Amino acid sequence: SGHGIVFSATADTANASNINELLDDYEEGTFTPEFHVEGQGQASLSDATGEYIKVGRMVTVTLRAGISNPPNAASNRAWEFRNLPFTSSNHGGSNTLMTAISLRLSGINTSTAVSSFQGFLYNNANHGRIEAWSGDNPVNSSVYMDGANAAISVTYCTA
Repeated sequence: SGHGIVFSATADTANASNINELLDDYEEGTFTPEFHVEGQGQASLSDATGEYIKVGRMVTVTLRAGISNPPNAASNRAWEFRNLPFTSSNHGGSNTLMTAISLRLSGINTSTAVSSFQGFLYNNANHGRIEAWSGDNPVNSSVYMDGANAAISVTYCTA
């Protein structure tokens, strides 16, 4: 007792190896998210909140914040969201199988042709990035951060 829930009686994956059928971790909590300009430092935040639920190695994280005063924002620097409570697993390379995020942005003043914003969580890290796109091309513009309100949700496998 006290070691988790064992699901071995329901094992039905005959061709699998290294099967772990013990659910031994559940956790809920809060954290303080950060938003940075890629390679430049942290922006000022208002109403920054983060929550998570972790079951086994899977964690669902939600965060939101009002963003202002991004340091050295430029059209060649992406936004980064940082300080997630758990490091993501490594899926085999820096640019393969990155975890997509669900993203909602408001209060953005786009003076150029931006068709969308997309984001992802880096492999083997506790942070990710938000990119602005114009058509089929990323413009990585952190200049849109100032005055934005961001809400992010992501579910990922922990390291």
